[in-house]
Amino acid sequence: MRKIILLCVLLLLTTACAKSTTTNKLVSSCQQNPSATTCMRKLALKNNSDAQNTLGRMYETGKGMAKNFDKAAYWYLKSARLGNLKAESNIAFMYANGRGVDMDLQKAVFWWSKAAKKGVPSAQNNLGVMYAEGQGVSQSLIMAYAWAYIAVSNGYSDEFLKSISRSLSPHSITRAKAIADKLRNTIHAP
Repeated sequence: MRKIILLCVLLLLTTACAKSTTTNKLVSSCQQNPSATTCMRKLALKNNSDAQNTLGRMYETGKGMAKNFDKAAYWYLKSARLGNLKAESNIAFMYANGRGVDMDLQKAVFWWSKAAKKGVPSAQNNLGVMYAEGQGVSQSLIMAYAWAYIAVSNGYSDEFLKSISRSLSPHSITRAKAIADKLRNTIHAP
């Protein structure tokens, strides 16, 4: 019975990895294509979340087309709704800055929370910033420290963490680290 379960798990993982590799190859080949925009758009219209996120980035930066924040936000949101980690962080940034969408700090927190709980260090840090400033959430320096602490443990710069720690007592830092440990148990890295 264990062998059957193990074989099923391995088959699922192999299939998921193969699909991801195929998707990455398609997006990569589009990026090298002279008509990358058309190629990327075709993949995006087929609900390829990587292509949707890439198309959003192309519109945001103006790479291969005119800058268009409305279209960038549109594609980021489509991709984020399919669970694309990068797109979740990208649409959060768009909401936080009112780029292509109305500024909505609660939506920014929502999307950064999703990405943070999936192990994205920049989203974890940005969520900490939102808590520190009380933007889109109730202000909490302890929660700000907790998320920044997690981000740093995942390789993100410690600049923000050092800044927050100057505002907290040693007791508060200890509490924040305990919260961070509990939060880590809810993080499901891809």
